[in-house]
Amino acid sequence: MTQRNGDFHTSNQSAAYFTYNKEYARNCAGPGGTIIRQDVPREMLRQGYKFDDVPDDDWYHFVENNRKNEKAVGRMLRVQKKEIIEGPIADVHNKTLQRPPPIPKEKFKPARRGDEYVQQVVFKGQALNDLTRLSARPTF
Repeated sequence: MTQRNGDFHTSNQSAAYFTYNKEYARNCAGPGGTIIRQDVPREMLRQGYKFDDVPDDDWYHFVENNRKNEKAVGRMLRVQKKEIIEGPIADVHNKTLQRPPPIPKEKFKPARRGDEYVQQVVFKGQALNDLTRLSARPTF
């Protein structure tokens, strides 16, 4: 769990991020780290917002707003308020995104494994509380 701003949340919220990609999760956990497998009912995921599997302009702007700890604009403001959001991972440090706009898209470096973009799911607010009531299993 993190309180620092991330791809899909600002710093005024606690959030937990998960990925479907075991290889990416192992890299994030590091040597000797523990990976938590969390089963989530599909109905719960359907309540959230899902970006396209391939990053688009909405995704780039949304990640930029969140990483800069800013409010999203337009329809993305409604997405920012969602408690479950799914989409590609931006494999970039927050400092890279602190430059004055516009920030070139190539700075975002969406995480890839082979030909596919690595996907993530964030849980925040009540969805995060609900998630803690579900069973999780450590995976080594």
